Amino acid sequence: MSLLAGLLLSWIPLFGWGAHAELPWRGAREPRWRPLWRAGGIPLALAAGIAAFARLAANPDLALGESLASPFAMGGTGLLLLIALAAALGSDLLLAGGGERLPAAGWRLGALAGLLALGAFAIAAERLRTAPLPAAGPLAFAAGAVATAALGLAAAQVLTGPRRATALAGLLLPLHLLALPGRIWRQLLAGGDLLTAGAASVLLLAAPWLPPRLRRPAALAGSLLAALFLLRLDQLAALLPLRPVLAP
Repeated sequence: MSLLAGLLLSWIPLFGWGAHAELPWRGAREPRWRPLWRAGGIPLALAAGIAAFARLAANPDLALGESLASPFAMGGTGLLLLIALAAALGSDLLLAGGGERLPAAGWRLGALAGLLALGAFAIAAERLRTAPLPAAGPLAFAAGAVATAALGLAAAQVLTGPRRATALAGLLLPLHLLALPGRIWRQLLAGGDLLTAGAASVLLLAAPWLPPRLRRPAALAGSLLAALFLLRLDQLAALLPLRPVLAP
């Protein structure tokens, strides 16, 4: 897999499921976002789902260990991804079917379903990432999943405008380092990947307070660098012997 393809498969699910929490919530307060989301929600959910399962298919050893040779196999991670896709599509059908008369409460309900989708994806992504890591205890696992969910919101705010969630994602990104054994730390240092993570954190932390014309470009660059760093962690983790993942 090329670097560009891997980066897209890493970033698109973050953006897609993050947008399912961010855009309906914004639509509840700012009606100008509603037509855009009614038109784009379902295609974005499908794109996020396809990218997530394609990312799994690109790593056949982990996919086999999780019974994920097919998206219909009910390994724990596969089930979580299907929950994410179902929650996202349910939110989209609610918001698209409600039309112009759907009240703000309906959009908030759609945002909650989108947040469920984002959370399920974040847990699934962290399960896959930490499957081979001997140091991945429950606390490190939970911290990584929260950081992934925050990064999804930050990716979505590239569209709506960076806010506090973008800065929070920059603050939480280093939590992914908690689960790493010494072997991966050495490879990250040798490859300069910690510089990538540091640059991503700085850009995300700074984006909400930059001059307005620089905020979205900074958030986009930060979220792409963060996705590149997570892709690198996935690649390094895949080199380790597979161990059983946490129970769903």
